[in-house]
Amino acid sequence: MPLEILLAKSAGFCFGVKRALTLTERAVTSEKGPIGTLGPLVHNRMVTDYLKELGVYAVNEVDEVQSGCLVIRAHGVPPGVFARARNKGIRIVDATCPYVKKAQTWAKELHDEGYQVVIIGESDHAEVNGLIGWAEGEALVVEKREDAQNIAPGQDIGILVQTTQKASTVEEMVDILEPKSASLKVHHTICKATQERQEETADLAKQVDVMLVVGGKNSANTKRLAAISSAEGARSYHIESAEDIKGEWFLEANRVGVTGGASTPEWIIKGVMDRMEEQRKDEELAKKEERHEEDQEKRCEEESQEEKVSLEKQEEEEDKQEEDSETADSTEEMGMEDVEKAYEKTFINLQEGDIVRGTVVQVGQDEALVDVGGYKTEGVIPLQELVNIWMNSPEEMIQKGEEIDVYVVSVEDQDGKLVLSKKQADEEKAMEEIKKAYDEDELITGVVKEVVKGGLLADIGLRAFIPASHAADRYVEDLESLVGEEMAFKIIEMEPKKRRVVLSRRKAIEKETARRQKETLENLEEGQVIEGEVKRITDFGAFVDVGGIDGLLHISEMSWGRIKHPSEVLSIGETIEVEVLGVNRESGRISLGRKQVLPNPWEEAAENYPEGSIIEGKVVRFTNFGAFIEIEPGIDGLLHISQISNKRVAKPEDVLDLEQTVEVKVISQNPKEKKIGLSMIEVEQDRAKEDYQRFIASQNEDSENVTIGDMMNKDSQE
Repeated sequence: MPLEILLAKSAGFCFGVKRALTLTERAVTSEKGPIGTLGPLVHNRMVTDYLKELGVYAVNEVDEVQSGCLVIRAHGVPPGVFARARNKGIRIVDATCPYVKKAQTWAKELHDEGYQVVIIGESDHAEVNGLIGWAEGEALVVEKREDAQNIAPGQDIGILVQTTQKASTVEEMVDILEPKSASLKVHHTICKATQERQEETADLAKQVDVMLVVGGKNSANTKRLAAISSAEGARSYHIESAEDIKGEWFLEANRVGVTGGASTPEWIIKGVMDRMEEQRKDEELAKKEERHEEDQEKRCEEESQEEKVSLEKQEEEEDKQEEDSETADSTEEMGMEDVEKAYEKTFINLQEGDIVRGTVVQVGQDEALVDVGGYKTEGVIPLQELVNIWMNSPEEMIQKGEEIDVYVVSVEDQDGKLVLSKKQADEEKAMEEIKKAYDEDELITGVVKEVVKGGLLADIGLRAFIPASHAADRYVEDLESLVGEEMAFKIIEMEPKKRRVVLSRRKAIEKETARRQKETLENLEEGQVIEGEVKRITDFGAFVDVGGIDGLLHISEMSWGRIKHPSEVLSIGETIEVEVLGVNRESGRISLGRKQVLPNPWEEAAENYPEGSIIEGKVVRFTNFGAFIEIEPGIDGLLHISQISNKRVAKPEDVLDLEQTVEVKVISQNPKEKKIGLSMIEVEQDRAKEDYQRFIASQNEDSENVTIGDMMNKDSQE
């Protein structure tokens, strides 16, 4: 019976997630500046990678966003998040699911009416945390029976439900809480689409032998679908993509069901369906070949029986002829037979399928001759049986006098020749190594030989296929550029009987990267200074590869001076020295700093800018209490509003302009706290004092040049 594949109707993105992704994609084209999402927009690694390619980054807190636009994902957030974002001047794209938004409104209403808000859901889920915020932090979360039983009786209770919860779980909790409440309000905020998806999964699981639940490993709703499927008795596998599928799962299966979580895009589900269709075709082909082999064996048995009967008749006739022969002749014949038998015993006995060692005695244009040592004739290796990758002539592969292993294809073909194959011998040996690497999840090395439809062929001792999507860890436009390259591969599929091997360069890179990342995370410590390569530059910073992990170098940590964009001081591919500011081994995140390894201008500030010195600086920032003046990159001094002018100043920007160069006097300094006080008034006062002193000095000079005669003459005139 051919394998039947059934797809759930509601598999794939739910309305809320699809809406959130659409709003984010629109923001990429319409918004100026960086675009961040508060937490991963979708719990799906491939979608997250897609968003990274668009330049969309994920943050954990609003404080991590310096400018641009922030997308609120479908799970929603507490109201305080909106307030903090607005205070920082960050634009908001609110992609909260309408079902969640409705639940948030009810959370506020219940709290304002004096109800004790109880949320049935997971305490660490983002949606639940958001609802708690809308209840001003005074909600209780119920995950299991014990939580509900521990709620004090006699209160007015208002119940909300995480949108992805099971209806049966909600009913159980409500039954426990109802007797405890003085007044009970229940808002059934389960998403209808979620409920339908769960019911479909349960129904489908009852009809099939195997269930594939497609979705991110961190997706709560996908995990719940997998649990529902298992509860119905189907062998269930939670997979992220078609690459996770293993053929042995379906050996005894007739029907396979496929469903996807709310965070799973259609193109991933389509990939799974395509892979299952390939599995179905492979099974049909295998059964067809199995029937063909059975027919062949039956035919061979019939032919063997006919040949046996014929030989028996022939032997009877020969026996009769021998009886009629003369005694002398018979004696002579027996003597010759003994000689022939003795001669035959000097040769080794070969059978088809044997692998033996031989010496190359001749290399021609179309074939090679091999002495297998002890056999009565030399064996022939046709050109096509030398190697699994096409060669123009045998000389490219073997040399006269070389010892090689060969596989016995035929002890005696139609021309009476011993036919051998170096290719099959190499493949048998290679297959052992390949199977060992596959079983032990090790990488295997091979050389890319040629481009074929859908991918590449590599030589790993036998011909192996590399799908185009697995040729590298990024899209490769010209696959020809990889031909001739020696690479390490991960074996993702293997069928020894068919000598079919499928390789992945991408998986090998991921495996090696994961190893390097693990090693890096184990060895990295805060304060450590290391080298890294700039891999990507964004508006808010740069990602630097340090031992296989991309650490975030925020724009504020790049230079002691103020920069508008990371590209002013960095370029992609550049190797730089950085200091490790933080390591989160659980999430694999690293924060880096570059200014920490550069000379700190504050260390010489006291010497370069002593109190009383007059210097020039540039206006870089305004506050309500003054303006900050950049004295040199990395050193900003405060020009207090009271030190700008002798006249009353309402706002610093009424007198000063950004980027304006001003002359200021250093009136105080504390380099340890990175503070320098500046004054424009004192510069004016010093200038006025200097003018007055010059005036007095000039007056004194004039009085020194007047004589007594001049004074007497002046008095007489008066």
